Amino acid sequence: MKAPGTSIYQRRFANGLVAVNPTDVQQTLRLDSSLLDPATRLVSQRFELPPRSAKILLRPGTPGLADRMQ
Repeated sequence: MKAPGTSIYQRRFANGLVAVNPTDVQQTLRLDSSLLDPATRLVSQRFELPPRSAKILLRPGTPGLADRMQ
């Protein structure tokens, strides 16, 4: 499913979502609730996706998340 107003494809899961930007330009993903980017440890409702990239975003408080972040 495409994120509204963007060319970003996203798929929601129980504990977060995966977003893919298949285009040649940077895209902004805006969300209804805050999610965590485990790669940067940023919790936000807005994420920048560079061209031809993907992000895995997790719900803060996901069981076992703190153990994986150390």
